[in-house]
Amino acid sequence: MGSTVSSRVGCPNTNLPMVSLMIRFEFTVEDIARVSFLPEPAPMLELKLALISLRRRDPAPRLSRWRRAALAGFPASARPLWDLVGGFSGALSTTATCGDFDEALETAQRLTPDQVSHEARLWSFHDERVVPRWLRAAADGDRDARQSLIRALSSGYDSVLRPYWPTIRASHHTELARHGRLLARQGAVGVLTSLVAGARWHETCLEIDTPQRREIHLRGRGLALAPTTFWSGPPLLADAPDQPVMLVYPSRSPARLQLEPDHDPLEGVLGPTRAAVLRLVSRPTVTKDIARELGISRASASEHTTALRAAQLIVSRREGKAVVHLAAPLGFDLINANGR
Repeated sequence: MGSTVSSRVGCPNTNLPMVSLMIRFEFTVEDIARVSFLPEPAPMLELKLALISLRRRDPAPRLSRWRRAALAGFPASARPLWDLVGGFSGALSTTATCGDFDEALETAQRLTPDQVSHEARLWSFHDERVVPRWLRAAADGDRDARQSLIRALSSGYDSVLRPYWPTIRASHHTELARHGRLLARQGAVGVLTSLVAGARWHETCLEIDTPQRREIHLRGRGLALAPTTFWSGPPLLADAPDQPVMLVYPSRSPARLQLEPDHDPLEGVLGPTRAAVLRLVSRPTVTKDIARELGISRASASEHTTALRAAQLIVSRREGKAVVHLAAPLGFDLINANGR
């Protein structure tokens, strides 16, 4: 797009009624430059969608094994969470994007009563009259009710998500790597139209067929993309004033949610230590931390990272005196294909 293009361009014929059901995003030049992905999966977002999957009688087949285990081990302290997702209407909050659960929990503890009420409505309730009494008490500042909510979130995450979180993170990074390769070949429009089946670009608009009819004017706020493991329905939206619009969609690289087999299939290809190193660097990790985590010497850790780098499974960069390692796209693909 050249410099002569206006910074605000409209969808063609936006004054005409939309015939089909779809979400239509109107982009400006600034919005194209502000398309981004969540760098990490968001625990609070995934927890909400996981709870919804647990309540559904027809979950995605790939989730059935996880669902049986999660329901069997669901703790009593997390049962208040069922109230939060009992009437999910598809609304999401842009505040649920933190990539660290403990940090997200601390943020939840600092919410004001008005913010708790707002979050509760976005989680499930649009009619104040049906909000559970305990949740209304939490919104009004009742300390015991607030602590009950925090305990429910914490124990729910520990039971439903934490055992699977390394696999979910690896899946998320595989999805980002896939879109990174697509961005290099086809640009931002190619990435946007690949998110879900049937997505299309028409002049300055992204159109996605959904059961609802909405028109979103980004107006320079940008679009944040959030692939998710637990949602298999049409894309979901979080649209708050003065914040990037968040589009949540089913990941094309979904995690394989299983805790077994105990034997890592990558060990047969890479050997046990090298396989452990590759899985460890699904997040940026320095050489000394690899050595500490795996109980090996720094020289041995360096030898393994050199071999993995030569095979184009990891990339390394120097930051001061430390060397930071991270799985390369091929490495993430290998981790995801052999999830544990």
